[in-house]
Amino acid sequence: MKTSLLLLCVCLFAELSVAAGFGKINPESFLPGDGTFAPAVITYPAARVEPVPFVRVHHLAKDASTDARKERLRLIGQKVAPAVVKVIVVVPYKIVHRPTPFPGVVISEVVKDGKKHIMGSGSGVILRSNGRVVTNAHVIEAATDIGPEAEVFVKLPNDPKLGEVSETDIPVRILSKRPGKKDLAFLQLVSGRRDWPTVPVAETPLEFMDEVIAFGYPLGMGMTPTYGMVADAHLRLPPASEMVGEVIQHSAQVNQGNSGGALVDMDGHLVGINVALRGMQIEFAIPVQDVLDAEKELDSPPIP
Repeated sequence: MKTSLLLLCVCLFAELSVAAGFGKINPESFLPGDGTFAPAVITYPAARVEPVPFVRVHHLAKDASTDARKERLRLIGQKVAPAVVKVIVVVPYKIVHRPTPFPGVVISEVVKDGKKHIMGSGSGVILRSNGRVVTNAHVIEAATDIGPEAEVFVKLPNDPKLGEVSETDIPVRILSKRPGKKDLAFLQLVSGRRDWPTVPVAETPLEFMDEVIAFGYPLGMGMTPTYGMVADAHLRLPPASEMVGEVIQHSAQVNQGNSGGALVDMDGHLVGINVALRGMQIEFAIPVQDVLDAEKELDSPPIP
């Protein structure tokens, strides 16, 4: 009687276990041949695996808009880079009479005519096809301070000897320095060429968050473009900065050597001349309209 009752309970428990999904219990395992209690043997059904819905991961796929932007940047580089030059001032070592005759520019030792010289370098932009170049006044400060023994040259972007004085350097004549008290200087390439590449001037004023690209020769290295945005197109600095009038504040990285280089918009049009100010980690540029106004003070009229 007790054995029958136990078997009935086990069968009932087994049915409930299967219904609940716990597994299948063999009732006979409780009753071995001698009628004594034995551990139950439980067999579990195969695990039921629910299908996981497929989740598509969206990567930064190469699409038409990405290709179009890359192509646009390449075209800007092809348009602007040929007209951005490296401006160097070479001074005999023996007459350097002060520790820093080249304020705010990259300084290095070079050999010219077998003698040691000091070379200061910055950047410049060919503004006119006759070879008129605009740069920062502080880039050529040493040449005007020291006198005729200081020589000014221009190196073209494809010059393989950017870090030294070479026979391919183009001599220049200083036309004007600090017109209107601006940190600007105009140079004239001494060459018979009259078809120099130029950077077209922008006609649309800059606005907040406009994209810009700076071109120049930072730290005396090769041509380097950097990308940024306009923070303030009409910023006025305090008098202690020695910057007169409004400047463009932007985020395209500018280092020593970038002074005098081009700031262009996304059409490859000149919007300003970069200035690397000592002791400041914010990027500035002199608006191109100020450059054009300063150019009017030159004796010779501008040549398109």
